[in-house]
Amino acid sequence: MNQPNLFSGEDTTRKQPVALPDPNKYQADRIACTRPELHPSTAYQYGCRCRGCYKYHSAMAYRRKLGPLPCAFPGCSAPRRQVQRAKYCDDHTTSRNYEPQRIQQTCASCGQTKPIARTKKYIICSACHDQHAKLITQATAHKATQEALVQWMKSPECALCNKRFYTGRGRTRSAFTIDHDHTCCHGGTSCGQCIRGILCSSCNMSLGHVEAMIARSTLPSILHYIA
Repeated sequence: MNQPNLFSGEDTTRKQPVALPDPNKYQADRIACTRPELHPSTAYQYGCRCRGCYKYHSAMAYRRKLGPLPCAFPGCSAPRRQVQRAKYCDDHTTSRNYEPQRIQQTCASCGQTKPIARTKKYIICSACHDQHAKLITQATAHKATQEALVQWMKSPECALCNKRFYTGRGRTRSAFTIDHDHTCCHGGTSCGQCIRGILCSSCNMSLGHVEAMIARSTLPSILHYIA
């Protein structure tokens, strides 16, 4: 029986992962399959019990008993990480616990060249992101463009009353919101095409009341009392 090599640290008892069953091998037996356009494993989950899907499911069940599955990264045969629902090995993992890949890019806000993660929607460095964290969060939810976001970051003020507000982390009294046309997108987010600007909470609420009165055609009567 093979034992771990205590001098080199190599575990010789650990077997190399066996490749997954080839779904093309079972295509000939899927003549009576109820969902031939799907993968055999997916079709089996949808209730198909044809000969091909059943054989593939049995092969996958036997394969799981042999040990860890191979990495799902193309061309990698290393075993997957021993965590729940892991699909990749330690070198190709997509877990949030690992540092994302960063490349040198020019920040759209400060103009400095800094390492920025590839997965970021906006090319904003960490320092500028911390100063305008709430604004970037709302801009991401509203699918705002990077040009509009940079303009708001340089002048964070209300489009109606010119009140400046704090857009960083933490709680603050100067609350703001990104205003959009609710006739286009209902709810608290938008498609990015109907954004009209950023407003403070007071102006946003007042504008909402005015638009509601215009929709009910009661604005002329209110202007009569004001006059």
